[in-house]
Amino acid sequence: IAVVIASRVSRPLRRLRAQLGQVAEGRFDPLPLPRCNDEVRDLAVSANRMAEMLEGYERQVRKAEQVRIVGHLVRGIAHQLRNAATGAQMALDIHRDECPQGQRSESLEVAARQLALIEKYLQKFLSIDARSPRTAATVDFCELVNGLAPLLQPTAKHMAVEMEIVTPAEPMLV
Repeated sequence: IAVVIASRVSRPLRRLRAQLGQVAEGRFDPLPLPRCNDEVRDLAVSANRMAEMLEGYERQVRKAEQVRIVGHLVRGIAHQLRNAATGAQMALDIHRDECPQGQRSESLEVAARQLALIEKYLQKFLSIDARSPRTAATVDFCELVNGLAPLLQPTAKHMAVEMEIVTPAEPMLV
C-alpha cells in the first residue's frame, strides 16, 4: 500500500519537475493537471499560472527590445539624413553667393525651403517617443495649403501645369 501511495504522489511530482525544467528552458506549455484534486494538483495549477505569466513577461521583453532596436536604427538613419541635408544646405549657400541672381533666385529659395522642411521633419521625427501619448492639434487648412503652394509651384511649372490656389477668406479649422 505504501508503494502504491508513494507512486501516486511521486509520478505527478516527476511530471511537474520535468515541466518546470521546460519552463526554465523557455518552453511555457501548460502542464496537464492530475486527476486527483489534491496538493499536487494545486501545485500544478500554480506552475501553469507561473508559466503563463513568464510567457507574458518574455513577450513584453521581446517587444521592448524590438522597439529599442528600431529606435536605434531610426536615430541612425535620421542622423545620416541630417548630415546629408546639412551638406546640401552648405552647398546651396555657397551657390547662392556665387549665383548672379543670388538672393532673388526662386529655385534657390524653393531648395532652401525644402531643406528647412526636411530639418523640421527630422526634428519632429527624432522627438517622437513611442511611449508618449499622441495629441491632436487644430490646424487652419487654408494656411496649410497656402504654405505648401510655394513648395509645389516649381514642380508644377516644370511640368507645364498652371496651379491656381483658391481658399476662402475665413479659416477652415481641422
